[in-house]
Amino acid sequence: MAYKKNIIFMRWFLFISFFLITISISETIIPPVSKSDNISRSDYFMFSEDSSFLPIIMINTLNQEIIQDSKIHAVMSIKYQGDGKFTHLSDSSTIYYGDIGINIRGASSAGYPQTPFNIETRTSSGLSNNVSLFGMPAENDWVLISNYNDRSLLRNTLAARLFSSMGNYASRSKLCMVYLDSVYQGIYVFCEKLKRDKDRIDIAHLYTFENTGDDLTGGYILQQNLWDGKDGFISNYSPIDHPGYEVHYLYEYPKIDSITLAQKRYISNYIDTLEKVLYSPAFKDPQNGYRKYLDTKSFIDYFIVNEVARNIDGFKKSIFFSKDKNSNGGKLKAGPVWDFDWAWKNIDDCFLLANTSGTGWAHHINDCQHDNNSNGYYIRLLQDTSFANELRCTYEAYRKTVLDTAFIFRYIDSVEQQVQFDQEAHFQKWQTLGVSGPAPEINTIAVTYRGELDFLKSWITKRLAWLDKNIPGKCNGGGSSGGSGTKIFNFYPNPSHSGMIHFEGTLSGVGPFQLAIFDVSGRVVKKMALSSGRSTFDITLTARGVYYFSVVDSGEVVQYGRILVL
Repeated sequence: MAYKKNIIFMRWFLFISFFLITISISETIIPPVSKSDNISRSDYFMFSEDSSFLPIIMINTLNQEIIQDSKIHAVMSIKYQGDGKFTHLSDSSTIYYGDIGINIRGASSAGYPQTPFNIETRTSSGLSNNVSLFGMPAENDWVLISNYNDRSLLRNTLAARLFSSMGNYASRSKLCMVYLDSVYQGIYVFCEKLKRDKDRIDIAHLYTFENTGDDLTGGYILQQNLWDGKDGFISNYSPIDHPGYEVHYLYEYPKIDSITLAQKRYISNYIDTLEKVLYSPAFKDPQNGYRKYLDTKSFIDYFIVNEVARNIDGFKKSIFFSKDKNSNGGKLKAGPVWDFDWAWKNIDDCFLLANTSGTGWAHHINDCQHDNNSNGYYIRLLQDTSFANELRCTYEAYRKTVLDTAFIFRYIDSVEQQVQFDQEAHFQKWQTLGVSGPAPEINTIAVTYRGELDFLKSWITKRLAWLDKNIPGKCNGGGSSGGSGTKIFNFYPNPSHSGMIHFEGTLSGVGPFQLAIFDVSGRVVKKMALSSGRSTFDITLTARGVYYFSVVDSGEVVQYGRILVL
Protein backbone atom coordinates (compact mmCIF):
# COMPACT_ATOMS: atom_id res chain seq x y z
CA MET A 1 0.00 0.00 0.00
CA ALA A 2 2.83 2.39 0.87
CA TYR A 3 4.46 1.66 -2.48
CA LYS A 4 1.24 2.54 -4.35
CA LYS A 5 0.87 5.78 -2.36
CA ASN A 6 4.44 6.73 -3.23
CA ILE A 7 3.78 5.98 -6.89
CA ILE A 8 0.65 8.15 -6.88
CA PHE A 9 2.57 10.98 -5.23
CA MET A 10 5.44 10.67 -7.70
CA ARG A 11 3.03 10.66 -10.66
CA TRP A 12 1.42 13.92 -9.46
CA PHE A 13 4.86 15.38 -8.80
CA LEU A 14 5.95 14.52 -12.32
CA PHE A 15 2.75 15.85 -13.90
CA ILE A 16 3.21 19.21 -12.18
CA SER A 17 6.92 19.26 -13.13
CA PHE A 18 6.17 18.60 -16.81
CA PHE A 19 3.38 21.21 -16.71
CA LEU A 20 5.72 23.86 -15.32
CA ILE A 21 8.39 22.97 -17.89
CA THR A 22 5.83 23.39 -20.67
CA ILE A 23 4.65 26.76 -19.32
CA SER A 24 8.22 28.04 -19.00
CA ILE A 25 9.05 27.36 -22.62
CA SER A 26 5.69 27.94 -24.30
CA GLU A 27 6.37 31.62 -25.00
CA THR A 28 9.34 30.66 -27.19
CA ILE A 29 7.46 28.02 -29.18
CA ILE A 30 6.44 28.92 -32.71
CA PRO A 31 3.28 27.17 -33.96
CA PRO A 32 4.07 23.82 -35.59
CA VAL A 33 4.60 23.62 -39.32
CA SER A 34 4.14 20.79 -41.74
CA LYS A 35 6.89 19.09 -43.73
CA SER A 36 5.67 20.84 -46.86
CA ASP A 37 6.49 24.30 -45.47
CA ASN A 38 9.71 25.88 -46.74
CA ILE A 39 11.71 26.01 -43.50
CA SER A 40 15.34 26.12 -42.53
CA ARG A 41 17.17 25.32 -39.33
CA SER A 42 17.86 28.99 -38.71
CA ASP A 43 14.10 29.65 -38.60
CA TYR A 44 13.81 27.35 -35.59
CA PHE A 45 17.20 27.68 -33.97
CA MET A 46 15.75 29.87 -31.22
CA PHE A 47 13.99 26.81 -29.79
CA SER A 48 16.23 24.05 -31.11
CA GLU A 49 16.14 22.22 -27.81
CA ASP A 50 12.38 22.63 -27.37
CA SER A 51 11.14 21.11 -30.63
CA SER A 52 12.29 18.30 -32.84
CA PHE A 53 11.72 16.36 -36.04
CA LEU A 54 12.52 13.38 -33.81
CA PRO A 55 10.53 11.94 -30.92
CA ILE A 56 11.12 13.72 -27.61
CA ILE A 57 11.80 11.53 -24.58
CA MET A 58 11.58 13.16 -21.14
CA ILE A 59 12.79 11.23 -18.10
CA ASN A 60 12.17 12.37 -14.53
CA THR A 61 14.38 10.62 -11.97
CA LEU A 62 12.31 11.93 -9.05
CA ASN A 63 15.45 13.49 -7.56
CA GLN A 64 17.40 10.22 -7.57
CA GLU A 65 20.85 9.47 -8.95
CA ILE A 66 20.94 6.97 -11.82
CA ILE A 67 23.48 4.25 -11.03
CA GLN A 68 24.95 1.34 -12.99
CA ASP A 69 24.42 -1.67 -10.74
CA SER A 70 20.63 -1.56 -10.43
CA LYS A 71 17.64 0.32 -11.83
CA ILE A 72 16.03 3.19 -9.99
CA HIS A 73 12.33 3.96 -10.36
CA ALA A 74 11.58 6.92 -12.64
CA VAL A 75 8.90 8.21 -14.98
CA MET A 76 9.14 8.63 -18.76
CA SER A 77 7.10 10.65 -21.22
CA ILE A 78 7.45 10.28 -25.00
CA LYS A 79 5.98 12.81 -27.40
CA TYR A 80 5.96 12.31 -31.16
CA GLN A 81 3.75 13.79 -33.85
CA GLY A 82 5.00 11.42 -36.56
CA ASP A 83 7.54 11.31 -39.36
CA GLY A 84 8.12 14.61 -41.13
CA LYS A 85 6.39 16.67 -38.44
CA PHE A 86 7.72 18.81 -35.61
CA THR A 87 7.16 17.62 -32.07
CA HIS A 88 7.20 20.23 -29.29
CA LEU A 89 7.74 19.98 -25.56
CA SER A 90 4.46 21.86 -25.21
CA ASP A 91 2.46 19.18 -27.08
CA SER A 92 -0.20 17.71 -24.82
CA SER A 93 -0.37 14.28 -26.46
CA THR A 94 2.05 11.48 -25.61
CA ILE A 95 2.71 8.05 -27.11
CA TYR A 96 3.95 6.86 -23.72
CA TYR A 97 3.60 8.22 -20.22
CA GLY A 98 4.39 5.93 -17.33
CA ASP A 99 6.76 4.30 -14.91
CA ILE A 100 10.17 2.95 -15.85
CA GLY A 101 13.27 1.47 -14.32
CA ILE A 102 16.52 3.02 -15.52
CA ASN A 103 20.23 2.40 -14.97
CA ILE A 104 23.54 3.27 -16.64
CA ARG A 105 24.78 0.67 -19.11
CA GLY A 106 28.02 -0.10 -20.89
CA ALA A 107 31.69 -0.57 -20.02
CA SER A 108 33.84 2.32 -21.30
CA SER A 109 30.74 4.05 -22.69
CA ALA A 110 29.31 4.30 -19.17
CA GLY A 111 31.84 7.07 -18.58
CA TYR A 112 30.92 9.11 -21.65
CA PRO A 113 29.52 12.61 -20.95
CA GLN A 114 26.42 11.54 -22.90
CA THR A 115 25.54 8.51 -20.79
CA PRO A 116 23.89 5.35 -22.22
CA PHE A 117 20.97 3.81 -20.32
CA ASN A 118 18.94 0.64 -19.93
CA ILE A 119 15.20 1.26 -19.62
CA GLU A 120 12.45 -1.08 -18.44
CA THR A 121 8.85 0.01 -19.00
CA ARG A 122 6.81 -0.79 -15.88
CA THR A 123 3.28 -0.81 -14.54
CA SER A 124 2.26 1.48 -11.69
CA SER A 125 2.89 -1.51 -9.40
CA GLY A 126 6.51 -1.76 -10.52
CA LEU A 127 6.09 -4.86 -12.70
CA SER A 128 7.49 -5.23 -16.22
CA ASN A 129 5.08 -3.74 -18.75
CA ASN A 130 5.21 -4.83 -22.39
CA VAL A 131 4.43 -1.86 -24.63
CA SER A 132 4.86 -1.15 -28.33
CA LEU A 133 6.94 1.96 -29.00
CA PHE A 134 7.55 3.51 -32.44
CA GLY A 135 5.91 0.52 -34.10
CA MET A 136 8.30 -1.99 -32.52
CA PRO A 137 6.82 -5.23 -31.13
CA ALA A 138 5.62 -4.93 -27.54
CA GLU A 139 8.30 -5.58 -24.93
CA ASN A 140 9.60 -4.02 -21.72
CA ASP A 141 13.41 -3.90 -22.11
CA TRP A 142 14.90 -1.03 -24.11
CA VAL A 143 18.22 0.78 -24.54
CA LEU A 144 19.21 4.41 -25.04
CA ILE A 145 22.53 4.29 -26.91
CA SER A 146 24.78 7.33 -26.58
CA ASN A 147 26.05 8.98 -29.76
CA TYR A 148 28.98 10.65 -28.01
CA ASN A 149 31.47 8.43 -29.86
CA ASP A 150 29.55 8.55 -33.15
CA ARG A 151 29.36 11.88 -34.92
CA SER A 152 27.43 10.29 -37.81
CA LEU A 153 24.61 9.32 -35.41
CA LEU A 154 24.14 6.12 -37.44
CA ARG A 155 27.06 3.71 -37.11
CA ASN A 156 25.12 1.32 -34.88
CA THR A 157 21.87 1.55 -36.81
CA LEU A 158 23.58 1.11 -40.19
CA ALA A 159 25.15 -2.16 -39.05
CA ALA A 160 21.81 -3.36 -37.71
CA ARG A 161 20.10 -2.36 -40.96
CA LEU A 162 22.58 -4.41 -43.01
CA PHE A 163 22.33 -7.50 -40.79
CA SER A 164 18.53 -7.30 -40.82
CA SER A 165 18.45 -6.85 -44.61
CA MET A 166 20.42 -10.09 -44.90
CA GLY A 167 17.48 -11.90 -43.30
CA ASN A 168 18.57 -11.87 -39.65
CA TYR A 169 17.11 -10.29 -36.54
CA ALA A 170 18.77 -7.04 -35.48
CA SER A 171 17.71 -4.53 -32.85
CA ARG A 172 15.03 -2.16 -34.17
CA SER A 173 15.64 1.48 -33.37
CA LYS A 174 14.52 5.09 -33.52
CA LEU A 175 16.59 8.26 -33.19
CA CYS A 176 15.23 10.44 -30.38
CA MET A 177 15.88 13.69 -28.56
CA VAL A 178 16.27 13.11 -24.81
CA TYR A 179 15.74 15.28 -21.73
CA LEU A 180 16.87 14.09 -18.30
CA ASP A 181 15.30 16.02 -15.41
CA SER A 182 14.50 18.87 -17.82
CA VAL A 183 18.12 19.07 -19.07
CA TYR A 184 18.70 18.52 -22.79
CA GLN A 185 20.90 15.45 -23.45
CA GLY A 186 21.08 15.40 -27.25
CA ILE A 187 20.24 12.72 -29.81
CA TYR A 188 20.17 9.08 -28.70
CA VAL A 189 19.38 5.79 -30.40
CA PHE A 190 16.33 4.30 -28.71
CA CYS A 191 16.39 0.58 -29.48
CA GLU A 192 15.44 -2.93 -28.47
CA LYS A 193 17.61 -4.65 -25.90
CA LEU A 194 18.97 -7.95 -27.25
CA LYS A 195 17.10 -10.70 -25.41
CA ARG A 196 15.13 -13.89 -25.89
CA ASP A 197 11.69 -13.06 -27.25
CA LYS A 198 9.55 -14.27 -30.14
CA ASP A 199 10.06 -10.87 -31.81
CA ARG A 200 13.76 -10.51 -30.91
CA ILE A 201 16.15 -13.45 -30.55
CA ASP A 202 13.54 -16.05 -31.38
CA ILE A 203 14.57 -19.14 -29.45
CA ALA A 204 12.65 -21.32 -27.04
CA HIS A 205 12.06 -20.30 -23.45
CA LEU A 206 14.28 -22.36 -21.14
CA TYR A 207 12.66 -22.99 -17.77
CA THR A 208 14.47 -24.03 -14.60
CA PHE A 209 12.67 -27.40 -14.65
CA GLU A 210 13.92 -28.22 -18.19
CA ASN A 211 17.00 -30.27 -17.37
CA THR A 212 16.73 -33.42 -19.50
CA GLY A 213 16.18 -34.53 -23.10
CA ASP A 214 15.28 -32.06 -25.83
CA ASP A 215 14.04 -29.60 -23.20
CA LEU A 216 17.62 -29.10 -22.03
CA THR A 217 19.00 -28.31 -25.50
CA GLY A 218 17.71 -24.73 -25.79
CA GLY A 219 17.29 -21.92 -25.86
CA TYR A 220 20.55 -20.34 -24.83
CA ILE A 221 22.21 -17.00 -25.49
CA LEU A 222 25.93 -16.63 -24.88
CA GLN A 223 28.08 -13.55 -25.13
CA GLN A 224 31.79 -12.98 -25.54
CA ASN A 225 32.67 -9.93 -23.51
CA LEU A 226 34.73 -8.73 -20.57
CA TRP A 227 34.42 -11.33 -17.81
CA ASP A 228 34.31 -11.02 -14.04
CA GLY A 229 34.98 -14.73 -13.48
CA LYS A 230 31.48 -15.40 -12.15
CA ASP A 231 28.81 -15.43 -14.86
CA GLY A 232 30.23 -17.72 -17.55
CA PHE A 233 32.83 -20.35 -18.35
CA ILE A 234 36.28 -20.72 -19.87
CA SER A 235 36.68 -22.61 -23.13
CA ASN A 236 38.86 -25.72 -23.10
CA TYR A 237 40.39 -24.58 -26.40
CA SER A 238 42.51 -21.62 -27.40
CA PRO A 239 42.30 -19.98 -30.85
CA ILE A 240 44.19 -22.12 -33.36
CA ASP A 241 46.63 -19.31 -34.18
CA HIS A 242 47.17 -18.19 -30.56
CA PRO A 243 47.82 -21.18 -28.27
CA GLY A 244 47.44 -20.28 -24.62
CA TYR A 245 44.91 -17.50 -25.16
CA GLU A 246 42.01 -17.85 -22.72
CA VAL A 247 38.52 -17.55 -24.22
CA HIS A 248 35.47 -16.72 -22.08
CA TYR A 249 31.75 -17.17 -22.70
CA LEU A 250 29.15 -15.36 -20.59
CA TYR A 251 25.65 -16.63 -19.77
CA GLU A 252 23.30 -14.10 -21.34
CA TYR A 253 20.20 -16.32 -21.24
CA PRO A 254 19.28 -17.87 -18.92
CA LYS A 255 20.89 -15.35 -16.58
CA ILE A 256 23.40 -16.42 -13.97
CA ASP A 257 20.80 -16.16 -11.20
CA SER A 258 18.37 -18.55 -12.92
CA ILE A 259 20.40 -20.97 -15.06
CA THR A 260 20.58 -24.44 -13.52
CA LEU A 261 23.68 -26.57 -13.08
CA ALA A 262 22.45 -29.02 -15.73
CA GLN A 263 21.91 -26.15 -18.18
CA LYS A 264 25.38 -24.73 -17.49
CA ARG A 265 26.90 -28.14 -18.14
CA TYR A 266 24.91 -28.67 -21.33
CA ILE A 267 25.80 -25.40 -23.05
CA SER A 268 29.46 -25.50 -22.01
CA ASN A 269 29.68 -29.12 -23.23
CA TYR A 270 28.05 -28.11 -26.52
CA ILE A 271 30.66 -25.41 -27.09
CA ASP A 272 33.36 -27.88 -26.07
CA THR A 273 32.12 -30.46 -28.61
CA LEU A 274 31.87 -27.85 -31.36
CA GLU A 275 35.40 -26.61 -30.72
CA LYS A 276 36.80 -30.13 -30.44
CA VAL A 277 35.39 -30.90 -33.89
CA LEU A 278 36.38 -27.50 -35.31
CA TYR A 279 40.01 -28.02 -34.35
CA SER A 280 40.12 -31.68 -35.40
CA PRO A 281 41.65 -32.91 -38.71
CA ALA A 282 38.16 -33.91 -39.94
CA PHE A 283 36.59 -30.48 -39.27
CA LYS A 284 35.56 -30.09 -42.95
CA ASP A 285 33.40 -33.23 -42.98
CA PRO A 286 29.92 -32.08 -44.16
CA GLN A 287 28.03 -34.52 -41.92
CA ASN A 288 30.16 -34.78 -38.78
CA GLY A 289 32.38 -31.69 -38.97
CA TYR A 290 31.69 -28.22 -37.61
CA ARG A 291 28.59 -27.80 -39.83
CA LYS A 292 26.80 -30.30 -37.60
CA TYR A 293 27.01 -27.80 -34.73
CA LEU A 294 27.38 -24.35 -36.31
CA ASP A 295 24.96 -22.41 -38.54
CA THR A 296 27.14 -21.25 -41.42
CA LYS A 297 24.75 -18.63 -42.83
CA SER A 298 24.58 -16.62 -39.61
CA PHE A 299 28.35 -16.85 -39.15
CA ILE A 300 28.91 -15.65 -42.72
CA ASP A 301 26.50 -12.72 -42.37
CA TYR A 302 28.03 -11.75 -39.03
CA PHE A 303 31.52 -11.87 -40.56
CA ILE A 304 30.52 -9.75 -43.55
CA VAL A 305 28.84 -6.95 -41.57
CA ASN A 306 31.69 -6.69 -39.05
CA GLU A 307 34.39 -6.79 -41.73
CA VAL A 308 32.60 -4.25 -43.94
CA ALA A 309 32.53 -1.96 -40.88
CA ARG A 310 36.08 -3.04 -39.88
CA ASN A 311 34.65 -3.34 -36.39
CA ILE A 312 37.51 -3.61 -33.93
CA ASP A 313 35.12 -4.90 -31.25
CA GLY A 314 33.10 -7.23 -33.46
CA PHE A 315 35.30 -10.31 -32.96
CA LYS A 316 36.40 -9.86 -29.33
CA LYS A 317 33.50 -8.48 -27.29
CA SER A 318 29.82 -7.62 -27.53
CA ILE A 319 29.52 -10.85 -29.54
CA PHE A 320 26.25 -12.75 -29.20
CA PHE A 321 25.57 -16.41 -29.96
CA SER A 322 22.27 -18.26 -29.65
CA LYS A 323 21.21 -21.90 -29.66
CA ASP A 324 17.63 -23.13 -29.95
CA LYS A 325 16.35 -26.55 -28.93
CA ASN A 326 17.55 -29.43 -31.11
CA SER A 327 13.95 -29.97 -32.22
CA ASN A 328 14.03 -26.42 -33.66
CA GLY A 329 17.33 -26.79 -35.51
CA GLY A 330 19.62 -26.52 -32.54
CA LYS A 331 22.80 -25.20 -34.17
CA LEU A 332 24.87 -22.34 -32.73
CA LYS A 333 24.09 -19.07 -34.51
CA ALA A 334 26.15 -15.88 -34.61
CA GLY A 335 24.52 -12.54 -33.88
CA PRO A 336 22.72 -10.25 -33.64
CA VAL A 337 25.36 -7.63 -34.41
CA TRP A 338 25.92 -5.03 -31.68
CA ASP A 339 28.25 -2.19 -30.69
CA PHE A 340 29.61 -0.32 -33.72
CA ASP A 341 30.61 3.07 -32.31
CA TRP A 342 34.29 2.12 -32.79
CA ALA A 343 33.58 0.87 -36.32
CA TRP A 344 33.42 2.54 -39.75
CA LYS A 345 36.53 4.55 -38.70
CA ASN A 346 40.30 4.73 -38.93
CA ILE A 347 41.50 4.24 -35.36
CA ASP A 348 44.85 3.69 -33.69
CA ASP A 349 43.85 0.66 -31.63
CA CYS A 350 45.39 -2.23 -33.60
CA PHE A 351 48.38 -1.91 -35.95
CA LEU A 352 46.59 -4.09 -38.52
CA LEU A 353 43.79 -1.55 -38.88
CA ALA A 354 45.51 1.76 -38.11
CA ASN A 355 45.38 3.10 -41.65
CA THR A 356 43.28 5.34 -43.87
CA SER A 357 43.31 3.04 -46.91
CA GLY A 358 40.43 0.77 -45.87
CA THR A 359 42.65 -2.31 -45.54
CA GLY A 360 43.08 -5.00 -42.89
CA TRP A 361 41.11 -7.82 -41.27
CA ALA A 362 39.19 -7.13 -38.07
CA HIS A 363 38.86 -10.87 -37.35
CA HIS A 364 42.65 -11.00 -36.88
CA ILE A 365 42.22 -8.94 -33.70
CA ASN A 366 44.08 -11.53 -31.59
CA ASP A 367 47.28 -10.44 -33.35
CA CYS A 368 47.04 -7.12 -31.48
CA GLN A 369 47.07 -6.21 -27.82
CA HIS A 370 43.49 -5.98 -26.62
CA ASP A 371 41.17 -6.23 -23.64
CA ASN A 372 39.44 -9.52 -24.47
CA ASN A 373 40.43 -12.55 -26.56
CA SER A 374 38.51 -13.57 -29.68
CA ASN A 375 37.54 -17.22 -29.96
CA GLY A 376 39.22 -17.15 -33.38
CA TYR A 377 36.62 -19.33 -35.10
CA TYR A 378 36.96 -17.55 -38.44
CA ILE A 379 40.68 -18.27 -38.69
CA ARG A 380 39.82 -21.97 -38.70
CA LEU A 381 36.60 -21.73 -40.74
CA LEU A 382 38.40 -19.98 -43.58
CA GLN A 383 40.77 -22.94 -43.84
CA ASP A 384 37.76 -24.81 -45.25
CA THR A 385 37.54 -24.08 -48.99
CA SER A 386 33.82 -24.82 -48.91
CA PHE A 387 33.19 -22.18 -46.22
CA ALA A 388 35.41 -19.65 -48.00
CA ASN A 389 33.57 -20.18 -51.29
CA GLU A 390 30.21 -19.83 -49.57
CA LEU A 391 31.44 -16.61 -47.96
CA ARG A 392 32.67 -15.22 -51.27
CA CYS A 393 29.45 -16.04 -53.12
CA THR A 394 27.33 -14.56 -50.34
CA TYR A 395 29.40 -11.38 -50.31
CA GLU A 396 29.15 -11.00 -54.09
CA ALA A 397 25.38 -11.50 -53.97
CA TYR A 398 25.06 -8.86 -51.23
CA ARG A 399 27.22 -6.41 -53.21
CA LYS A 400 24.40 -6.30 -55.75
CA THR A 401 21.78 -5.64 -53.08
CA VAL A 402 22.32 -4.64 -49.43
CA LEU A 403 26.04 -3.88 -49.87
CA ASP A 404 25.55 -1.82 -53.00
CA THR A 405 26.79 1.66 -52.09
CA ALA A 406 23.55 3.09 -53.51
CA PHE A 407 21.58 1.10 -50.89
CA ILE A 408 23.92 2.12 -48.07
CA PHE A 409 24.11 5.77 -49.09
CA ARG A 410 20.31 6.03 -49.34
CA TYR A 411 20.13 4.98 -45.71
CA ILE A 412 22.79 7.52 -44.70
CA ASP A 413 20.91 10.24 -46.58
CA SER A 414 17.65 9.23 -44.88
CA VAL A 415 19.23 9.69 -41.45
CA GLU A 416 20.61 13.07 -42.47
CA GLN A 417 17.07 14.04 -43.46
CA GLN A 418 15.69 12.87 -40.10
CA VAL A 419 18.15 14.90 -38.02
CA GLN A 420 18.44 17.97 -40.26
CA PHE A 421 16.72 20.20 -37.68
CA ASP A 422 18.23 18.54 -34.60
CA GLN A 423 21.90 17.82 -35.22
CA GLU A 424 23.06 21.40 -34.60
CA ALA A 425 21.68 21.45 -31.06
CA HIS A 426 23.19 18.01 -30.40
CA PHE A 427 26.67 19.11 -31.46
CA GLN A 428 26.37 22.41 -29.61
CA LYS A 429 25.66 20.34 -26.51
CA TRP A 430 28.54 17.87 -26.91
CA GLN A 431 31.11 19.69 -29.11
CA THR A 432 32.33 16.48 -30.80
CA LEU A 433 32.65 17.79 -34.36
CA GLY A 434 36.22 18.42 -35.45
CA VAL A 435 37.78 16.35 -32.65
CA SER A 436 38.53 12.67 -32.16
CA GLY A 437 36.16 10.98 -29.76
CA PRO A 438 36.96 8.22 -27.25
CA ALA A 439 37.99 6.07 -30.22
CA PRO A 440 41.49 7.41 -31.15
CA GLU A 441 40.96 8.39 -34.80
CA ILE A 442 43.99 8.99 -37.02
CA ASN A 443 42.42 11.07 -39.80
CA THR A 444 41.37 14.70 -39.92
CA ILE A 445 37.94 15.03 -38.31
CA ALA A 446 35.16 16.83 -40.18
CA VAL A 447 33.96 20.07 -38.58
CA THR A 448 30.38 19.78 -39.91
CA TYR A 449 27.78 17.05 -39.79
CA ARG A 450 27.58 16.95 -43.58
CA GLY A 451 31.36 16.61 -43.68
CA GLU A 452 31.19 13.64 -41.29
CA LEU A 453 28.68 11.88 -43.53
CA ASP A 454 30.78 12.60 -46.63
CA PHE A 455 33.78 11.10 -44.85
CA LEU A 456 31.76 8.03 -43.90
CA LYS A 457 30.63 7.49 -47.50
CA SER A 458 34.22 7.79 -48.72
CA TRP A 459 35.38 5.38 -46.01
CA ILE A 460 32.75 2.79 -47.00
CA THR A 461 33.67 3.10 -50.68
CA LYS A 462 37.35 2.41 -49.91
CA ARG A 463 36.55 -0.46 -47.59
CA LEU A 464 34.26 -2.22 -50.05
CA ALA A 465 36.80 -1.80 -52.85
CA TRP A 466 39.42 -3.53 -50.71
CA LEU A 467 37.03 -6.32 -49.71
CA ASP A 468 36.02 -6.85 -53.34
CA LYS A 469 39.61 -7.84 -54.05
CA ASN A 470 40.41 -9.66 -50.81
CA ILE A 471 37.36 -11.59 -49.56
CA PRO A 472 38.50 -15.24 -49.47
CA GLY A 473 37.05 -17.95 -51.70
CA LYS A 474 36.09 -18.25 -55.33
CA CYS A 475 32.84 -17.39 -57.03
CA ASN A 476 32.00 -16.92 -60.71
CA GLY A 477 29.37 -14.25 -60.19
CA GLY A 478 25.60 -14.28 -60.22
CA GLY A 479 25.50 -15.87 -56.81
CA SER A 480 27.01 -19.06 -58.24
CA SER A 481 30.33 -20.73 -57.72
CA GLY A 482 32.12 -23.01 -60.11
CA GLY A 483 34.90 -25.39 -59.17
CA SER A 484 36.36 -28.83 -59.83
CA GLY A 485 34.81 -29.11 -63.28
CA THR A 486 31.34 -27.98 -62.16
CA LYS A 487 29.29 -25.79 -64.49
CA ILE A 488 27.18 -23.00 -62.99
CA PHE A 489 23.46 -23.66 -62.52
CA ASN A 490 21.17 -21.03 -64.00
CA PHE A 491 18.06 -20.36 -61.89
CA TYR A 492 15.07 -18.18 -62.80
CA PRO A 493 12.81 -16.26 -62.44
CA ASN A 494 14.43 -14.46 -59.54
CA PRO A 495 12.56 -12.76 -57.93
CA SER A 496 9.66 -15.17 -58.38
CA HIS A 497 6.04 -14.12 -57.92
CA SER A 498 4.66 -17.66 -58.11
CA GLY A 499 7.28 -19.31 -55.89
CA MET A 500 8.47 -21.56 -58.72
CA ILE A 501 12.19 -21.47 -59.55
CA HIS A 502 13.58 -23.27 -62.61
CA PHE A 503 17.11 -24.71 -62.40
CA GLU A 504 19.18 -25.92 -65.32
CA GLY A 505 22.85 -26.74 -65.64
CA THR A 506 25.49 -29.43 -65.93
CA LEU A 507 27.31 -31.21 -63.10
CA SER A 508 30.56 -32.89 -64.06
CA GLY A 509 32.44 -33.10 -60.79
CA VAL A 510 33.19 -36.10 -58.62
CA GLY A 511 29.88 -36.33 -56.74
CA PRO A 512 27.77 -37.18 -54.88
CA PHE A 513 25.84 -33.95 -55.45
CA GLN A 514 23.16 -32.40 -53.27
CA LEU A 515 20.99 -29.29 -53.50
CA ALA A 516 19.70 -27.73 -50.28
CA ILE A 517 17.46 -24.68 -49.86
CA PHE A 518 17.42 -22.73 -46.58
CA ASP A 519 15.16 -20.05 -45.18
CA VAL A 520 16.61 -16.95 -43.49
CA SER A 521 16.77 -18.74 -40.13
CA GLY A 522 19.08 -21.37 -41.65
CA ARG A 523 16.40 -24.09 -41.57
CA VAL A 524 16.55 -26.53 -44.49
CA VAL A 525 13.21 -26.31 -46.33
CA LYS A 526 14.10 -28.54 -49.30
CA LYS A 527 16.86 -31.03 -50.04
CA MET A 528 17.43 -33.25 -53.06
CA ALA A 529 20.14 -35.47 -54.52
CA LEU A 530 21.50 -34.55 -57.96
CA SER A 531 23.21 -36.64 -60.61
CA SER A 532 26.24 -35.93 -62.74
CA GLY A 533 25.42 -34.57 -66.18
CA ARG A 534 22.68 -32.30 -67.45
CA SER A 535 19.94 -31.45 -64.92
CA THR A 536 16.69 -29.55 -65.37
CA PHE A 537 14.18 -29.26 -62.55
CA ASP A 538 11.75 -26.91 -60.80
CA ILE A 539 11.57 -26.01 -57.12
CA THR A 540 8.41 -24.50 -55.60
CA LEU A 541 8.58 -22.37 -52.45
CA THR A 542 5.18 -21.64 -50.96
CA ALA A 543 6.01 -18.86 -48.49
CA ARG A 544 7.16 -15.39 -49.47
CA GLY A 545 10.60 -14.29 -48.36
CA VAL A 546 14.33 -14.66 -48.88
CA TYR A 547 15.87 -18.11 -49.40
CA TYR A 548 19.39 -19.39 -49.98
CA PHE A 549 20.51 -22.52 -51.81
CA SER A 550 23.74 -24.45 -52.00
CA VAL A 551 24.98 -27.15 -54.36
CA VAL A 552 27.43 -29.54 -52.71
CA ASP A 553 29.93 -31.77 -54.54
CA SER A 554 31.56 -34.38 -52.28
CA GLY A 555 31.08 -32.19 -49.21
CA GLU A 556 32.30 -28.95 -50.85
CA VAL A 557 29.93 -26.10 -51.66
CA VAL A 558 30.42 -25.39 -55.37
CA GLN A 559 27.48 -23.03 -55.85
CA TYR A 560 25.62 -20.71 -53.55
CA GLY A 561 22.75 -18.38 -54.38
CA ARG A 562 19.96 -16.19 -53.08
CA ILE A 563 16.29 -16.50 -54.09
CA LEU A 564 13.52 -13.99 -53.47
CA VAL A 565 9.85 -15.02 -53.50
CA LEU A 566 7.45 -12.05 -53.66
